[in-house]
Amino acid sequence: MAVVLGTSSGFVITAPTADPTGGVNTTIDGSSVVTKHTSPVGAVAITEIGWYRGAGTNTANFEIALYSESGGVAGARLFVDATNSSNVQGWVVTAVNWAISGNTAYWLAVQMDAHTGSSTIDSETSGGAGIDVLTSQTALNDPYGGGAVSDADGMMAIYAKVSVAVSVSPGTGALTITGFAPVVTTSNNINITPSFGELVVTGFAPVINIGTNSAPSTGALSITGFVPVVTTTDHINITPSVGALVVTGFAPTVTTSNHQNAITSTGELVVTGFAPTVTTSDHINIQTSKGELTVVGFSPTVSISNHIVITPSFGELIVTGFAPTVTTEAAGTTAEPGTGVLTITGFAPVVTTSNNVMVVTSTGELVVEGYAPVVTTAAKEFEFLNSPLDNGNLNSQISDSVSHSTISRVRRKSKIENDI
Repeated sequence: MAVVLGTSSGFVITAPTADPTGGVNTTIDGSSVVTKHTSPVGAVAITEIGWYRGAGTNTANFEIALYSESGGVAGARLFVDATNSSNVQGWVVTAVNWAISGNTAYWLAVQMDAHTGSSTIDSETSGGAGIDVLTSQTALNDPYGGGAVSDADGMMAIYAKVSVAVSVSPGTGALTITGFAPVVTTSNNINITPSFGELVVTGFAPVINIGTNSAPSTGALSITGFVPVVTTTDHINITPSVGALVVTGFAPTVTTSNHQNAITSTGELVVTGFAPTVTTSDHINIQTSKGELTVVGFSPTVSISNHIVITPSFGELIVTGFAPTVTTEAAGTTAEPGTGVLTITGFAPVVTTSNNVMVVTSTGELVVEGYAPVVTTAAKEFEFLNSPLDNGNLNSQISDSVSHSTISRVRRKSKIENDI
């Protein structure tokens, strides 16, 4: 068969393997050629460039490139791979990683150095969107510089294999993945979006690696198992709107990095298990608006650093367990439940702030309770919290302002109860 648009020429999902017989052969050695094509909707990257050499096995250097569309001709050079060699007579393939936009016109280009003998590239004089050929070329220019196209509806046997953004969306149903070690991996800006439904991953060691947004909307994103892990990278949001993001298991971990947000709007972000951990870094927010951020387990830990804010506005930040710990560090960091409740319970709960960091309950309540609760502040006494629990006149050594705080209530119960 001849060169076919979308199969052996242009943007493809699956690389061609057959010989595009028929058509014409265009001399490629000592020349550069471009062919115009439009990327598919949702395309995010080119992962491979291939061109069909109809004749020749010389190993002279060849270049491949991607050009922008400019008024019907090849314009600026966007990407180039300038050092390649092959003796293949057939599909000559080069792996690349070039970011592109969907539904956009581009020009795919190949140039080969002059050599003894002759090499050709398969082409077609109709059925395409345009080709251009420049002779006596030693490289792919920037811009291409071809002027008017040589054939307005021609095409070259050059393909670009693309990665396309895909949405996994169960709608009002359910997408369920189960097994010993199930894995859901999304990459290249792909969305896993169970709208009104439920994305459930269960098993011994389930893993979800997300390359973009994970938004269960009004449904639920649930991950359960022995050691479940949710990892987000590259400015990714985990946003269970009015639904729920639930991570449970023996040692569940939720890690966000690179200025990402883990946000539960009116829904719920829940991490439970034997030793659950929520770690945020680099100015990341864990924010429950009117929902609830809950971390429970044997020894749960919430660690925030580098001016990070944990802000359950109207909701609750709850840490419970045998020896729960909430640690804030770096000047300017705030653990603030707004008008909600920040509650830490357990056998020996600890709240530690350093570098003039404050734990502020606003009009809500900071509750620390348990067998031996400890609240430690560095370089600054705890703020007055407008929680009048006593008048400070019970022969204790606690000042009026401090004794009016929830923390003082805990201290009085644990240290000066006999004074009352």
